Amino acid sequence: MTRVFDAYSAYYDVLYQDKPYVSETDYVIRKLSFLPANGSIVELGSGTGIHASFFSDRQYQVTGIEQSLSMVERAKAKTISNYTPLCGDIRSFDLGREFDAAVSLFHVISYLQTNADVLACLNQVHKHLRLGGQFLFDVWYTPAVYTQQPATRTKQMENTKVKVTRKATPVLRVNENIVDVIFDIEVLNKEDGSLHTLSETHSMRHFSIPEMQMFAQSCGFQLETAEEFLSGNPPSAETWGVCFIFKKR
Repeated sequence: MTRVFDAYSAYYDVLYQDKPYVSETDYVIRKLSFLPANGSIVELGSGTGIHASFFSDRQYQVTGIEQSLSMVERAKAKTISNYTPLCGDIRSFDLGREFDAAVSLFHVISYLQTNADVLACLNQVHKHLRLGGQFLFDVWYTPAVYTQQPATRTKQMENTKVKVTRKATPVLRVNENIVDVIFDIEVLNKEDGSLHTLSETHSMRHFSIPEMQMFAQSCGFQLETAEEFLSGNPPSAETWGVCFIFKKR
């Protein structure tokens, strides 16, 4: 996880400007039934602060934990109200307080490759939630990964300054439930015509429902929800992203 997004962060907001952040934020708020109005949220893997900005617009107080310093710096530059972005590791963060809810969006938990990493993260979340508080997160879903088989994909997005082309090449590690996604990125500077390239490998773990039940029980949580992210449909072999909600017992 250490170097992931360090170079990629400069073009993150451009590449994901088509992401339905408003719909995702509204979905999360609907699902967090124990989150009071103006409540506090700790967000794991908070990136450049886009989700946090929409939580802030709805008057929630957000503290973000993000390992990439360059992402944190970009979030700080946006000066989002009710939002404190911090550089830290979601496996070991210690803020010395409890929150009403925790969230981790856009498959951040899938970056935790080992059982020890997952347990460490969940134990920290448990420590930072009030009794009855909920942790909502989404991950890649094992049945869909092995049924659909990830394929090489190319995405192109642009703004007034740059055009970004990203090729994502997957490599399956079937005995580890991990997909190494190799991102090759080409950036065209529209102002001077220069071309910049970079490459990062993002290793993504996928999970099954029985695994999540075991993790929840091991860390003092109750598994409340497992459903397709956004739609709320039951998970299936067609469901790439599954939302889980753990409640602190």
